[in-house]
Amino acid sequence: MAPHWNGRVQDPRPPVRPGNAFDVRLPAEPRQLALLRTVTEGVAERAGFAPDGIADLKMAVDEACSLLITVASPLEALRCRFRTLGGEVRVTVTAPTLWAADTTSFGWRMLKTLAGSLFANLSPPLARIEFTQHASS
Repeated sequence: MAPHWNGRVQDPRPPVRPGNAFDVRLPAEPRQLALLRTVTEGVAERAGFAPDGIADLKMAVDEACSLLITVASPLEALRCRFRTLGGEVRVTVTAPTLWAADTTSFGWRMLKTLAGSLFANLSPPLARIEFTQHASS
């Protein structure tokens, strides 16, 4: 049951305001991807994405994180930062790495196709992928 205030039902989720940002830090392990998909879905819904846009954003985050997980240094954390700006979500994924990620992989090509804009530095010691998705994409 939702909490009430002055007779009105209150949404328990915090509102998405322009410039909202938060980080998720997880072990750089494939089993953590399910949690990141769930977080991504919630962010996309709050930013006003349609179902297809939500699916695209989840897939882009999944591909970016998977790419960095494969080259992450052992026992290091994967950091995924979400920033919402109106109907836009900017995602930055970083991980300490031992070697460069593969830009010839299917996952990289998929990410390039899904991302509205894409920046990447895939070289050690800290690989970084940043992309933006718009709710209308």
